[in-house]
Order: sequence, then C-alpha cells, then structure tokens
Amino acid sequence: PLKYADRFERVYCFEASYPNFRTTQSAIEDDGLSNCTVFNLAASNESGKIKTLEWSSGSRPYGGCVRETHNEKHPVERRFDVSHNVLTITLEDMMSLVSEKKIDYLKVDIEGAEYDFLYGQDLSNIDIISLEVHSDILGYRKSKDLTKYIKSQGFDKFKLNRGTNFDITFVHKRIDVRK
Repeated sequence: PLKYADRFERVYCFEASYPNFRTTQSAIEDDGLSNCTVFNLAASNESGKIKTLEWSSGSRPYGGCVRETHNEKHPVERRFDVSHNVLTITLEDMMSLVSEKKIDYLKVDIEGAEYDFLYGQDLSNIDIISLEVHSDILGYRKSKDLTKYIKSQGFDKFKLNRGTNFDITFVHKRIDVRK
C-alpha cells in the first residue's frame, strides 16, 4: 500500500484494523518513510463513535467488517471470531487532524462503509478518489447512488474494474488526465 509513497509530499493512512495498522506502521518505520503517518481510526460518517471490527481468525484481518455497516435488506453471512473496538472519524475531521485543506489522492477501501463515509460529504477538495465499492454489503441501490453522488460532485469515472466488489477511480474534472 505504500509502494508509491515517495511520489507524494505527505501520505496519511487511516486503518481501522489494529493488526493492519501495526503492519503499516512497521512498514513505514522499516522503509524510513518520513512523509507517512498512520492512524488507527475507522472512516465513518460520524466521529468519536466506537465501532466493533470483526474478522475470522483463519484469515488475515483484511476482509474485516464493521458490524454496524451491514445492509439490513441484504445481510452478509460471515462468521467472525476475532474482534476489537475502533474509534471512528469523518472525512472532514481527518483533514482537520492532519491540518490539510486538499487531498491529491484518496484511496477508500473500508469494507462496506464507503457509502456512509462519502455520501453527502463535500468532495470538492479532492482531486482523485480510488474507491472499492462493496456492493455485496451495500446492495445495488446504495452502490449506484454513491457513484452517482461522486459524479455529481464534479468527478468523471476514469477507470472501472469489476468483480464481486468493484474498484472505481474518479478524477475531478479540474484535473487534466492527458498530461
């Protein structure tokens, strides 16, 4: 995840999973990436809430799920036996925490919480959003509504990779991608 960190002046990582947070923190230290900072916080539409992150002990915590974000109409059947609590933070509060007014590149892979995190937010200070949409958790309607909302904020869909979940890169219209 930090492969291209040296191409940016500053990199801030917000990781809900404590094991992944520690792995990222170790990678930053081992690679001497002085421009990178990682926070053990969960992206959300509310700051200061305590959420439970759960995952199966038979796997790494990458596919973890914050319990409260499951889609009630289409519940995801998963068995979790490991969990920990994590504090939530909004996009606006993330920017305040790191004293930034603009984001060059925002990578969002938050296991089904992407709708709550981004929908209704002011995205005008972001140039590029790379988003993994977990339609298996969000459902078709929320997934579609989220992509429509991002486009309504001045973004063009630049790249789409489909799978069970799909990755979309949005580039703000003010950015010239032909350079």
